[in-house]
Amino acid sequence: MSDLFATILRVLLRGFHSRQQLLLENLAVRYQLTVLQRSVPRAKLKNAAGFSRYCCCVAGPAGSDCW
Repeated sequence: MSDLFATILRVLLRGFHSRQQLLLENLAVRYQLTVLQRSVPRAKLKNAAGFSRYCCCVAGPAGSDCW
């Protein structure tokens, strides 16, 4: 009897897991669409100094104040 209950419980939980995965995937796709449809594009780096500053900030220690 407990095996039957455990099997039914696993089937129900598996159904919720797939729904949760679907909701997370939908959230990620919505975010991607929002980023792609921005009305104001992000600033572009125009010279080597800006690029080097960007690289230093990315490679620098966590929490460093680059900007």
